Amino acid sequence: MKKLRICFFIIFLSFSMISCHNINSKDKNEIIKTNSSIDGPYIFHQKGEIINYYYRDKKLIKKTVKVGDSIDVIVPFRTPSKFKFKLINKYAPVSTSTTTKNNIFVTCDIEGNYFALVKLLIGNKVIDNNLNWIYGKNHLVFIGDMVDRGIRVTQELWLIYKLDKQAQEAGGQVHYILGNHDIMCMNGDNRYTDEKYKEVAKKLNISCKDLLSENSELGRWMQTKNCIERINNFTFVHAGISLKVCDLKLSYSEMNSKMRPFYRIQHTRKSSDKNISTLFGSYGILWYRGFVTSHKDKYSKISANEFDKVCKFYHTDKIFIGHSIVDTISSDFNNKLIRVDVHQPSYYSQSNNFFQAVLIKGNQIYRVDELGNKTIIQ
Repeated sequence: MKKLRICFFIIFLSFSMISCHNINSKDKNEIIKTNSSIDGPYIFHQKGEIINYYYRDKKLIKKTVKVGDSIDVIVPFRTPSKFKFKLINKYAPVSTSTTTKNNIFVTCDIEGNYFALVKLLIGNKVIDNNLNWIYGKNHLVFIGDMVDRGIRVTQELWLIYKLDKQAQEAGGQVHYILGNHDIMCMNGDNRYTDEKYKEVAKKLNISCKDLLSENSELGRWMQTKNCIERINNFTFVHAGISLKVCDLKLSYSEMNSKMRPFYRIQHTRKSSDKNISTLFGSYGILWYRGFVTSHKDKYSKISANEFDKVCKFYHTDKIFIGHSIVDTISSDFNNKLIRVDVHQPSYYSQSNNFFQAVLIKGNQIYRVDELGNKTIIQ
């Protein structure tokens, strides 16, 4: 009997190891295939024309397009494997402040994890199975870092771009608030950029920075986005607001207008302009972690009294942040701070609800999963 039990244990252990191995191997093989097979489109405005490049098996396919054309985005190894979008006609900076009586869906720090994003949006009826906006007059908020690290950054950005246009047409709104990694990609800091994108840039005979330049469609679109926004009495910012930022006595609108010209400029932390060096620095709204934790020898976690001072100064009831990873979407400072950045796995198991986002209905805040299940955040 004892030998039989040992035999069953060995079989079970072997099966578990094989299952884990298969998950990891599949993930690894998928990354290799995706890196070497297909990406795009990459759309640039060149000499009065709009040029669309696709990347196929380490080669570029070039095509001239125009506003109004339906453009394909291929998503390898995913269902659906393709979606379409149309180019946006006009670009203008997004408003810093919005009011709405409708729902607000919030996520952040997806970093090219297209799979997690699509699961969350479909499961919560923001988009349908064909990746089209069905959220009506509701709002969708991304609190930064949608790029870097991942292998489907291009597809993810085009999906947000598409939804941005569709939401406006339906009376809703997409808010893409930029984070430190979004700005890093725009100004050429590619330390966390996947090798695939460096290879594409090399084929195009440009730098990685130029993939999001003022001549690229995605770059022009991202240039209109803000680094901090207010919806109703709620603040949305990637990292946080330090007391040093408060000392600048700048409104949210002033922060955005001062930061926008510097999106593509590196080393802004060393600027002689105190506003710029602070806003882009370690105490700034792209990098500050003091709402969640202490940071080495620079600063301690902000106190409850100090946090209240920030809220009072900016006349805000709640602040929603990404940037600093927590185990689960949760609150702090008497439910005035909502921490949204969690690790979203790159693969999915039907037996586990891995993915998380935030749903705001009136003044009630929920943590939601990819099946649409809701839990009140307290």
